[in-house]
Amino acid sequence: MAAAAGIAIVAFVLGCQQSGPGTANSDCTAVMQPRALSKLPSGMLQLASLKIGSSSLSEAIGALGDAQRLPRRETDPNVVCYTWNGLHLYLEAGAAGGWKILTGYELRKTEREDGDVCAKSNVDLSSSRASSLLQSAGTRLQLVKQLGKPTCEGPNLLRYRYEKRQVDKAPGGRRVETDMVATIKFSFLKGELESVAVNYIETT
Repeated sequence: MAAAAGIAIVAFVLGCQQSGPGTANSDCTAVMQPRALSKLPSGMLQLASLKIGSSSLSEAIGALGDAQRLPRRETDPNVVCYTWNGLHLYLEAGAAGGWKILTGYELRKTEREDGDVCAKSNVDLSSSRASSLLQSAGTRLQLVKQLGKPTCEGPNLLRYRYEKRQVDKAPGGRRVETDMVATIKFSFLKGELESVAVNYIETT
């Protein structure tokens, strides 16, 4: 199991160092090992009554108000978007959640470039950790001071990755390993924090 964890870390590091279109971490210029999931800043998976990784997309629509799912390709997450207090919230339910359970969100100061029309949220999101960071964190130096050194760092982003492997016993004594991964991506525009994106997945 230690060897597998080592391979996962090496693969992640190599991925961060790759460049070119389509590579997830091509914009990273500095790389560190992922942190333990227990170090994930409190409240980052929470949006009002919703929790990433357990709340469903239908629950989100029920809580935040009616919204159409945005156009998607077959393998893309289901996405709905809302506006609140000048911010834009994109909620995603991807493959890891069976396209039903929330696997991530992005809170932005501006709309995405595809010009999606977002519904107005019925819920005050000011208590969410992401909203607080987006409206008060300011500079990347202030973020690093709060959260520590990022896993990946680039000219216009800070990315933090948190991991945990849990081993349980299934009926018959079979071992079941579950990998839990949370990521936080902070994007900057002209030196100011522009968006906070959070994802959480569990794989068995």
